[in-house]
Amino acid sequence: MTAVAAELRRIGDLLESRLPAATATVSVAPGGAAVSLKPGSAPIPLDAAGEQVFEALRAWRLERARKDGLSPYIVAYDRSLRQVARERPDSIEALQGIQGFGPAKANKYGPELLEVLAKA
Repeated sequence: MTAVAAELRRIGDLLESRLPAATATVSVAPGGAAVSLKPGSAPIPLDAAGEQVFEALRAWRLERARKDGLSPYIVAYDRSLRQVARERPDSIEALQGIQGFGPAKANKYGPELLEVLAKA
């Protein structure tokens, strides 16, 4: 990620954290090329340890998306990864309880995701 993309993501995260839940969320396009506002809810709050887990999950998602030739958001949305970081599921079944991880996605990505959680 370039310095500009990293700065755009940081600004987007700051904006997102300051928007009322009913107003909008901010998303940064892959590569940090654009910032857009869209209707939604505020991000899931995390403590410092949760933020570290979230960043580890995002790194895994990027690597997995590149391996599969997909956009990272296809693998998992930030909101889903934040919920995983907060709840820290310990099984595929528990992962399926998180929005964005149905049976197919949980079975496909679950073992790797749970491994990332165990190491984080």
